[in-house]
Amino acid sequence: MVLLSLVVMLGFVPQVRAARPTMALDGSWSMCSNPLTRYCPSPSTIASLTTTHDDDVIVLVAQSKSGSNRVTSVADNDGHAWTLRGVINGPNPIWEYYTIANSPLSSDIVNVTWSHDVPPGSGYDAFIVFGVSGANTHNPWVPKFPVEITGWNGSSVALSVAGAGDFVIVSTAVNDAPPCFTTTNILPFQTIGEIGDGVYGEADYFIKGTGGRTTVSFSCNPYSDPMTFLGDALRGPGSQQ
Repeated sequence: MVLLSLVVMLGFVPQVRAARPTMALDGSWSMCSNPLTRYCPSPSTIASLTTTHDDDVIVLVAQSKSGSNRVTSVADNDGHAWTLRGVINGPNPIWEYYTIANSPLSSDIVNVTWSHDVPPGSGYDAFIVFGVSGANTHNPWVPKFPVEITGWNGSSVALSVAGAGDFVIVSTAVNDAPPCFTTTNILPFQTIGEIGDGVYGEADYFIKGTGGRTTVSFSCNPYSDPMTFLGDALRGPGSQQ
């Protein structure tokens, strides 16, 4: 009672700080809903993405096994503006696009246009798309990224991140062999999904904890016949500038 009276007399109002958002994977779509089965019942190059948070960064990673085809544009039914973040040319090229979704997506149709007409169900030109919640939407990407390697043999690649909660993304293209995550222990990375049916590329992620490691490494078993590597990182809630 005495403490309550003192609070009223001094006009003191306790401050309530809003918790910073945490980074998280927020929905994904890939051609293979369960890549561990190595079976894609109904492959498609038209994605349907659903997310649950406001202000997500939506990331799309595309690959072309033949290397003769190119991504020319990305569009979705909700009318977002897609930006080309990075591209690696070569025998097994990778493209990375992104956009900001101010509100949750509900079965938003995402379509990639290639430099030719993609045969229905073709696994040689394919992509994966996913949402990331809690990122800095004003300045999403960590400096000094992306890291792009062509002619990659699966050897360990060290990626340096600093901010607590940074969301590290690794995309790998494989030349007609099992994906890295089925042949290699990719921890601390987790698999988002497989890219393609017959391409066997993949996208994986790792979220840096508070006070955790500042360098994280990714490698792949040479048996997977890895060809191309793209590493990137979204700014976490500890880097909101």
